[in-house]
Amino acid sequence: MTDLVRDCVIGDVYEIFLDATQTTTPKRTYCICVHEKWFFAIHTSEMNTDNLPIKKSDHPFLDHDSHVKCGYVLELDENQPITRHLGSLSDKQLGELIDMVECAEGLTGVEKRPISKSLTNIQTKRKK
Repeated sequence: MTDLVRDCVIGDVYEIFLDATQTTTPKRTYCICVHEKWFFAIHTSEMNTDNLPIKKSDHPFLDHDSHVKCGYVLELDENQPITRHLGSLSDKQLGELIDMVECAEGLTGVEKRPISKSLTNIQTKRKK
């Protein structure tokens, strides 16, 4: 079981407690590891134009259909504790996430390149 951010697997989903320095309201948040210490948060409603729908039917750890906030990177300390590992993105969802990263208006090129490369590497490994 993963205990710290540094142990997270790219493409996997985790429950992480975000404090007041990381979000407007301290809370446990479902997050997708997209590159080393970088995560996208999963929200129950659309937050902006850079949202990717994620279906409960494909991801049993969700309580309902949700949205991945792809326009904002949460950069977490590598020693931050993980509440729990929830599962992995479906292969279909991983491909959709890679496509969304490429066109996300809220991400800079400096963010897009490593995220896209990390997610593509995981996608390639899964296909082997």
